[in-house]
Amino acid sequence: MYNYKIGDYTIHFPVSYSTLSQEALRKYVSETYGLNNIEEFSYLLRGMNDTYLVKTSSAKYVFRIYRADRRMDVGEVAFEIDLLNFLNQRGIPVSLAVADHSGQFIQILKAPEGDRYGVLFTFAEGLEKPVNDEKISYLFGKAVADIHKAADDFTSEFTRQPLDLKYLLHQSMSWIRPHLNHRNKDLEWLESL
Repeated sequence: MYNYKIGDYTIHFPVSYSTLSQEALRKYVSETYGLNNIEEFSYLLRGMNDTYLVKTSSAKYVFRIYRADRRMDVGEVAFEIDLLNFLNQRGIPVSLAVADHSGQFIQILKAPEGDRYGVLFTFAEGLEKPVNDEKISYLFGKAVADIHKAADDFTSEFTRQPLDLKYLLHQSMSWIRPHLNHRNKDLEWLESL
């Protein structure tokens, strides 16, 4: 373990993105949501969030754990849940958040890097298909358009970072720069766009 000193204090090396114990999460989800018959609890994806497949004898779910360094405000997670509920009410097939024993949708998980939020979602059945032909591309575009059209009058008491040019371009560059310090020409080219 790495430690560093600040004055007379020894500080443990900070953690930016931990992987939580799968067995502890399985037990937590079982107890919190009353899923006493979990047959499978498997790690599906590590990325913007950590995603786990939860299978019981009667249903499948997805437990998503949001990264502390990407979405630190519980209101942003609540905004996402509100949007999914809104889209569902308008006939758009989406996964929905599942309430725990106390009626809460968002769990607060104490991780080394800080609070991470967990949400259990219904499972979206189907097969993932690559968007590599005209028909699939059309259907994908139509589905995205239907979501945007259905969400036109969406409002929520919660807020979320707008996905605007400032966020998508400028914020992304602040994340990319540290990884391209050794490639000055590539970095200069990206910043010139």
